[in-house]
Amino acid sequence: MQKKLRGSCAFAALLISANFVYSSALADPRAKVAIDADRETIDYIKGAIGETSSRPQSAYEARRSGEVAAEYAQEALRSLGYYQSNITIEINDDEVTYPTLKIDQGTQFKIKDPDIEWLETPPDAATRIDSLKAIGLNNGDAGRADFVIAGESRALGKVLDDGYADATLGQRRVIVDHADYSVHPIYRINTGERARLGEIMLLGKTKTKIKWVKHFVPWQVGDTYSTEKISELQRRIIDTGAYDSVNIRLGDKAPGSNIRTINITLEDRAKTTLETLISYSNTESFSGEVRVGRYNMFGRGDSFINRILLGQIESRVETTLKLPHFHKPDQTLSLSFGAFRDDTDAYREQGIDLKADVTRKFTRTSYWSVGADANYAKNREPSYYQTNTNIDRNYWAFSAIGTYLLDKTDNILNPKSGFKADATLEPTLITGDANLSYVKVIGQASYYKGLDKAEKTIFATRARVGSIFGGTIPEIPAAKRLYVGGGGSVRGYKYQGIGPRYSDTSETPIGGLSLVEMSVELRHQFDNKMGFVAFVDSGTLGIHSSPSFKEFKAGGGVGFRYDLGFAPLRIDLAVPFDKPKGDPSYQIYIGVGQSF
Repeated sequence: MQKKLRGSCAFAALLISANFVYSSALADPRAKVAIDADRETIDYIKGAIGETSSRPQSAYEARRSGEVAAEYAQEALRSLGYYQSNITIEINDDEVTYPTLKIDQGTQFKIKDPDIEWLETPPDAATRIDSLKAIGLNNGDAGRADFVIAGESRALGKVLDDGYADATLGQRRVIVDHADYSVHPIYRINTGERARLGEIMLLGKTKTKIKWVKHFVPWQVGDTYSTEKISELQRRIIDTGAYDSVNIRLGDKAPGSNIRTINITLEDRAKTTLETLISYSNTESFSGEVRVGRYNMFGRGDSFINRILLGQIESRVETTLKLPHFHKPDQTLSLSFGAFRDDTDAYREQGIDLKADVTRKFTRTSYWSVGADANYAKNREPSYYQTNTNIDRNYWAFSAIGTYLLDKTDNILNPKSGFKADATLEPTLITGDANLSYVKVIGQASYYKGLDKAEKTIFATRARVGSIFGGTIPEIPAAKRLYVGGGGSVRGYKYQGIGPRYSDTSETPIGGLSLVEMSVELRHQFDNKMGFVAFVDSGTLGIHSSPSFKEFKAGGGVGFRYDLGFAPLRIDLAVPFDKPKGDPSYQIYIGVGQSF
């Protein structure tokens, strides 16, 4: 038996969202679909039709299931701009099975002359023109419901950003003309009065001082209302990391004035937070870090972080105070004091460290930082001139540090697209048992690209170069030299495991004055949680300021990733392609976040 359904003239504004909610119990399609269309359209119609938990038991049930599926399919087709579709339901009378929808979608209707009808008082001429442009729909575009709705949102957004803070939408009209296969949307907007920005008021349970917020508000009292300026203020407050929620709304206006107060409701972050992080390498053993944070103690969105790091190679106790929007918006002052102990194959060192820097954001993804670092260290390292002899040096190191970073990736801890790059310039003066000055320069860049539309497979690559100018290997303390090898460098080799050593049989690295590192990864995500990585790392370390490319070492391996929600758990197994004598034949690394 066959039944034919013809398209209706009604505009399908709904996107059949209810039919995209699936239950694990629904396993079979309500109806099969036969249509000559692209994969996206077919999948959309199948999703609209939905699934069923029970197989038809009779021709009547199959026919009824087909009728329901045809109604859903026709609504989906209308939302895609097909208003003259023809759907035929086929039922197999000899064998009870699911119905089949044979669909002729017909001609897709096109957008025609989108317009805005202004309710009550219209806005100024410039806003009328700009909001029409903001719709973003051209004659001949597909007459899809989601396109029409998105155009309405863009038009309203432009009106709001032009200062009409109370603008609202009326009921839109959409004329579907079957004579010329057109969809003519008419949006209805009531703008209200243009608003101007006034003073801010702080609401909610917060210790924040209103004077501090006022100095980085991105407008002057009386400026035209702008959603962009409101969003910018919200971003500046959120970026401090001191608040759980930030809500900004327009307040009342004074009688006879269009200036509005701005109500800011803040919810302070918990006074104290505790964070822990554990990493592991089979040669570097376990490393554990605990951070205890205090926030907004001075009512300036400030953070006071106490950090304890304990590891076989590196241990540190450090306290850092950060004052955001210091003197200028998007400028942060950071002060820290700490004590450290490093115990590596190349040296042993312990001491104290004092740092101060100012970080200035240029955009949301770029910043520069300038600061000073002073540390006092007691250092023991092998003598460069006498075999099997250690020397002790106590010294002060004073450094000026300048850093620039640009990050155009989509995710800090698990990037899938984009690139990032940073460069650091560090002039240093050393006095005490060692007396010299030098300049360290290090630059790094990474690139990420999805190899498929769903970004399940990601190609990632990294390059890092560095040099020290103005000193020699014997003069520069071992802790201040450059090193290559380990989990954050060239995997497969032990920490500091690449480069010259004090003798052919020694495990003690000398360090270097130049380095080059390169990494390539292929990352594949199997599902929402688990992923796989294959990688190759390479690098070289030179004893001169100019990098040497003669003794590149390379390693490679595979890794497992498990999504923790905020970042992936990383487990990497790597082997060296050219294993140094006495070193392990493999390395295991466990941590949080991608390797780069």
